[in-house]
Amino acid sequence: VGGRKAQGLLPHEKWENVNFFSIEGNTPENYRFPFFVGIPYPGHVHPSSTSSLNHLIDLITKRKRKYMISLIGKALHKRIIDIKQCGHLPESTCVFMPCTRKTDSVCIEHGAVKALELMADSVFCYEPHGDSPTRQGLFDAISVGCIPIVPDEKSFGTYKFHTHDFGKFTLIAKNINEAVEKIEELGVEGYKRMFKNLLEVLPNVLWAHQDTGFDDALRVMLKGLSCKAATKRNVQLPSYC
Repeated sequence: VGGRKAQGLLPHEKWENVNFFSIEGNTPENYRFPFFVGIPYPGHVHPSSTSSLNHLIDLITKRKRKYMISLIGKALHKRIIDIKQCGHLPESTCVFMPCTRKTDSVCIEHGAVKALELMADSVFCYEPHGDSPTRQGLFDAISVGCIPIVPDEKSFGTYKFHTHDFGKFTLIAKNINEAVEKIEELGVEGYKRMFKNLLEVLPNVLWAHQDTGFDDALRVMLKGLSCKAATKRNVQLPSYC
């Protein structure tokens, strides 16, 4: 239930006790709700223990990455400029993989495997807006150690429970050419700093296979709710707040 009909069900002050959660991030429809919270997409990487998380981090840290930028997705009209810019660059600088499960044979046959492999082989992953400013690829990229590139801050504006500063591990660029320029300005040390920040937030945006002992996306969400409730009731905050 949304919009004016939903707001009419309860007095305005009662909505202050309601939280809305959505994997779609920041969309115009969500602006109607004053207490909207974005949660990460449940992607394809689900550690089953702290040791498996550490193994994942070790793998993506040691991974030899062949491409500077990768762009994966459906060749939508609004992405044509990015696709053309990518195609005019050497493959080692930018590679595009068309991927829809209805028409592209690679994705039909292998599902997400080939897409994740390309992300894991890339230093940066360009994640343009999809149906909403946020797309699943943003979190898939993080899960394999690929630094996301997004067109603007709308892509991560409402994921405040899970990270307070996406800018520390996300590059903002309006198109592929601008992304290349910013990467060159960033330099090796700048990249290392962003990659370190990405590894720190990685556990918080993954959905663990089970209760693993680390703060995965679900646990972070529940802790965030607890902190908001304690603040609202003006009681002592839990130690993790």
